[in-house]
Amino acid sequence: MKIKNIRVKNFRLLLDGSIDLEDDTTVVIGRNNSGKTSLFSILEIFLRGPSQFSFEDFSTKSYDSFNKSHKLFIEYSNKSKEQEIDEKELEKLEKSIQETIPKIELIIEFEYDKDKPDSLANLSPFIVDLDPDRNDALIKFSFSPIDSLKLFESFNANKEEYDGNDDDSKLLTFLQKNIRGLYREGFYVLDKKSDYTRKIESGYRPKLEKLFLLKEIKAQRDLDDDYKDNKENLSKGFSSYYRYRDRNNTDVEDLESELIKIRETLRQKYGKILKDILKDLSDFGAETPTRIPEIFIESEMNSQEIIRNNIKYLYKNESGVELPERYNGLGYNNLIFMVLEL
Repeated sequence: MKIKNIRVKNFRLLLDGSIDLEDDTTVVIGRNNSGKTSLFSILEIFLRGPSQFSFEDFSTKSYDSFNKSHKLFIEYSNKSKEQEIDEKELEKLEKSIQETIPKIELIIEFEYDKDKPDSLANLSPFIVDLDPDRNDALIKFSFSPIDSLKLFESFNANKEEYDGNDDDSKLLTFLQKNIRGLYREGFYVLDKKSDYTRKIESGYRPKLEKLFLLKEIKAQRDLDDDYKDNKENLSKGFSSYYRYRDRNNTDVEDLESELIKIRETLRQKYGKILKDILKDLSDFGAETPTRIPEIFIESEMNSQEIIRNNIKYLYKNESGVELPERYNGLGYNNLIFMVLEL
């Protein structure tokens, strides 16, 4: 048994990408921001689970499809209010909405040796055809809408709450804030020679673990492209740059002065919030030799630590959506880091 093909749809830099795997070794080569990291990230997310998708994981090139499906919904909504409702037309529109709205998908095609029973043992739960001449199996992971119609109903009812110059930009903001409640992960087995699809509701992960062995060796450097890594490592570069700043720069002096004021304000507010527990601690063991030393609250406002640990570095994609640094290509992040170091 072997993996023959991997196809990815609507995930980060991969709007619709496919790769055929060789019998022994497959090497993926490409320029910066060409989708190499996207390919391995989606395998890790789906195969290791549970999914941790956000709106930023959708390919920016799929945004037009979100807006197109919303326009289809408006047409559907208007027709459903007509006196003489055409049920077939409504069904057609509903199907168009479901087909148009973007879904993140990972489709994996297997090929097995019919003469080797061991090859079939772990794959058999995912084979849906009864043709003895075939030796293929197809599985699909998806992150798709729970209910497309209700999604747009919710947006239309609350769209004035979201930032944007028009409905298209407001829809993207709405999805960015609510996607996890509107979408869910699904797992399916398919027959590539027909339209047959079967959803597997639960219990498939132990079976998948027998099919896949996913291991990784990461680059040994400060920056990596682990989707689970929230360290925001560009902050290290900016922190290092800030450490060697011009000490006589008036803007730096103003910043340090403001931090001193903030530190005093926070010290006072922390003291008020924590006064009850501080009193309890001071009273503990009051009638015995065991006394806890008096504790004071101080606010630490080190400008270099703030720029390292408390600032997020975002970038805007071509659609104006702000994305965390880990969604930028690893190559670009390395270039930025090297410029800061230089």
